[in-house]
Amino acid sequence: MVSPNYDKYYNTITQFDKNAWVESNCAEIAFLNIGTSNFSVLGFVVNPGFGISFDGQENQLDVTKYQIIFDNTGVNNAAVFRKMYTEVI
Repeated sequence: MVSPNYDKYYNTITQFDKNAWVESNCAEIAFLNIGTSNFSVLGFVVNPGFGISFDGQENQLDVTKYQIIFDNTGVNNAAVFRKMYTEVI
């Protein structure tokens, strides 16, 4: 029996409480607002309790440098989730 090829990947989670640049270098990236301040990413405002994601197609790698900008009206807390490919096994 021949086993199928699988893309090997892992997930990362990073939290930010200050304005920051985030290098993606991944297949998928998501920003979740778990604070009480709004923040923006690429001009999109992310309200508390909401998120935004950018997903690539098969064999695509997102190399965007995203900037998180908080409005500092409350607690700043952005969680960034990235799906990172390592190799094909």
